[in-house]
Amino acid sequence: MMALSSIIVGLAIVHTSMAAISFTIAPFNTTAGVGQTATLACIVAGKTSESVKWRKTDNTPLTVDTTVVGSSRYQVVGAYNLTISTVTTSDEGGYICDAGTLSKTAYLSVVDLPTNVSLYWSNPPVPGLLANLTCKATHANPAPNFAWYKDDRLYTVTPVYYTTGTTGYVDAYSVLPVRLTTTDQSSRFRCQLEYTGLSRAMEADLVVVLSSVGPIQTRNIFVIVFGVYFAFLLWQ
Repeated sequence: MMALSSIIVGLAIVHTSMAAISFTIAPFNTTAGVGQTATLACIVAGKTSESVKWRKTDNTPLTVDTTVVGSSRYQVVGAYNLTISTVTTSDEGGYICDAGTLSKTAYLSVVDLPTNVSLYWSNPPVPGLLANLTCKATHANPAPNFAWYKDDRLYTVTPVYYTTGTTGYVDAYSVLPVRLTTTDQSSRFRCQLEYTGLSRAMEADLVVVLSSVGPIQTRNIFVIVFGVYFAFLLWQ
């Protein structure tokens, strides 16, 4: 009887160990821009002899533990996030992380970021007068959402939003009405482009240089977004 009890206890211990694998962070829906590196989360705890595998929802195998069995653009980082380098629109779709008998699916959305983002005054920023600050995202698919910040704080004035179309590649605009005072000299406005799952995709900044009534002067300045230079206008 003692020997039998030992065997039962031993089996119970093995059974508990096999059931211990779990998701610390399960895969969740993610968005990436064309040309970027996408990361699909899958953090696993309690792994023993089980394999952690990534596959597409059409059952195309991608990785087994840290071994890549698909394209070299796939890599396993940590335990066991999937990265996809140089993302294209064909990468959009569902991805499944199998951890032992556990499975979780996440959807990768791919956006083609605008070719340019510009920020400019549509009329001179004169103290006491209403001026429109326009942010334009050129050739975007899909159209982004816009968030406005003043001196790194969310600016709550409601902007006007419109696009050149409703589907496919569009130019998107956000027009923010601003009534400035003399204390706004050298304030900084930031226009931030956002997508679901990609909160700070691109941005442009503008430093307020108050103007008196008269001809509007312009000069080009640059911001760096994802390592690419984008020019935009700053009214003086």
